[in-house]
Amino acid sequence: MGKLRPYKEIDKDSIIDIYALSKMDELINEQDIFEFLPLVKDKTRYKKLFESDIFVYEEEAVVGYCAYHLNEIRALYTSPTYRGRGIGKYMFEYMLGAIKGEPYLFVARSNDKAKTIYKKYGFVIVDEFQTKYNGKAVFANKMKQLLNEPISRDR
Repeated sequence: MGKLRPYKEIDKDSIIDIYALSKMDELINEQDIFEFLPLVKDKTRYKKLFESDIFVYEEEAVVGYCAYHLNEIRALYTSPTYRGRGIGKYMFEYMLGAIKGEPYLFVARSNDKAKTIYKKYGFVIVDEFQTKYNGKAVFANKMKQLLNEPISRDR
């Protein structure tokens, strides 16, 4: 079993690579076809990531990372070859335990797989809006975990 630890500068290339392998999966159910924008060229996402508290999941190498800033969950990525092993769930639960107050996140409206998981942790859609990814319009949902609601976690 691996371990979750705080990000170090030496991890930068690994998280950029994991992002490159994973980002387009978020948009796989979109009607439009999106062109990948590398993290280092996506100035907004890059800035938001590196102003966040970042943690990496390490086995023989860094295989996942997560990030949050205040109450906002900003990143949760696992290398595709390591998915299905509970790494993403472990990182997500870590962030939920670390965040004070009601956590929230943003997810593509078409990303039903992710939204189903978030709903199991008590997240509800509180807003829907249009944003852009690499210059193309995409609808997104803001989801918030309502702490006064009972949480159903399937373990």
